Amino acid sequence: MIYKKTFRLIRRKLSVSIFRKLVFNKYISTVVFTIAVLVQYVSGGSFEERYKFDIAASYGFPETLCLKLRYGNNFQAGISQAFDTHGLGASAMELYYRLGEKPRFSEQKPWYALLGAAIYLFETDYKKEYSFLLYPRIGRTFEFSKYLGINADIGFGAPFGRKEASADPISPVILTGSINLYFRF
Repeated sequence: MIYKKTFRLIRRKLSVSIFRKLVFNKYISTVVFTIAVLVQYVSGGSFEERYKFDIAASYGFPETLCLKLRYGNNFQAGISQAFDTHGLGASAMELYYRLGEKPRFSEQKPWYALLGAAIYLFETDYKKEYSFLLYPRIGRTFEFSKYLGINADIGFGAPFGRKEASADPISPVILTGSINLYFRF
């Protein structure tokens, strides 16, 4: 009985609040569309090129488990949503610039520079050390095929926006990194 009530409550809260905030938020939709058009222009590609979208399951610090959606080829823009043990974590916007020489059988260059910005859009029931994180990283792509591969990156993060005064010290720079399995379509 308790499980059914809890399940219904969670399902109702997730389906209503997350869906409304992510899909119907006009500001987020406008920003994502504008960045997609900018990425298309900057990457120098045509709309006929294939394999521009990737979806990735990722694990890293500080984003824990997260789901990423990216668009582009040599210049990519993406969004990600972290999931931790308490529910939804930070939401992030990421920009990727591909470096190096393009391999013969690949659509993308193997190395990349990443600039990400993470913020907590959803209320959490735990203490956050910061509310905004800016994180540059450098990474490498390992492809299994045209459609599937692994990205691994490492860098540092600069936390901002501590909401409450606390005696606990917070480092001005933290180590960040992630590894993710992606599918390109």
